[in-house]
Amino acid sequence: MTPLFLKLENSRHLKIIPETRVFMDGHPILSYNYSIYKNGHQQAVDTNDYLGAVTFEDDGDIFTYTAGDGDTLHPDEVEEMIEQISSIRKDPTRWKLIANL
Repeated sequence: MTPLFLKLENSRHLKIIPETRVFMDGHPILSYNYSIYKNGHQQAVDTNDYLGAVTFEDDGDIFTYTAGDGDTLHPDEVEEMIEQISSIRKDPTRWKLIANL
């Protein structure tokens, strides 16, 4: 799955790894489960770069952030990350851009 790279307002860079990708009517739909890393590595969840996971439920209206064992995201960072992922999930033109990467 193609990672998403996000930059938060506090200049923190995140790498978001969608766990699955499904196509519906020709449009890629990003998964409901995402692993979150400090930008730079994509390895097993026991790396120091793993920040946790976020799960979207009820069409993205409800979400759960599960922190990793080491460094975690501040609640403000979680909120901003959710907003950015949600905008990608809701905009079909951005789905196409991601699918073509």
